[in-house]
Amino acid sequence: MSADSFTAHACACLPCRYGNVPSGPVHERAFETDMTDTEWEDGCAVIPSPPWMEGRGGRPEEYCHRQILNALRYLVDNGVKWRSLPEPFPPPRKVFDFFRRWVRQDVFTTIHAALVKEVRRRAGRSGQPTAAMSLVNFPSPRFTIQPFGASREHTSRARC
Repeated sequence: MSADSFTAHACACLPCRYGNVPSGPVHERAFETDMTDTEWEDGCAVIPSPPWMEGRGGRPEEYCHRQILNALRYLVDNGVKWRSLPEPFPPPRKVFDFFRRWVRQDVFTTIHAALVKEVRRRAGRSGQPTAAMSLVNFPSPRFTIQPFGASREHTSRARC
């Protein structure tokens, strides 16, 4: 990766513009896994606005959404533990809290669907596949969980 790709970028996420992000809207790219400006422009559109922006209460967020996504990319790329996140990222507990909230809000499913459409478009195909296998036609095996000893016949008498 070239040195010019590690330049500072101005973040336009809602917490940086209106929240309490202590570092402000300008961040340095510290790792190769950090998002480029183009990647961020594509990804920021699917991140839901925080509750305090919609008047649902709560306090303004203190952490940049771009930094949270950078931390998640670092975790996936390097396979480290949550607690092993390096210093430039937000605290691991906050990164996990954002991850959990975004999973509930299907942010990553939406990002994945948008990326699949983009890859298909670049390959000269339509955004949606025209044929797909349906799992409805292939029933999954049914497993029943029995309590311990329920499958055996009890022919012996109880012993004291």
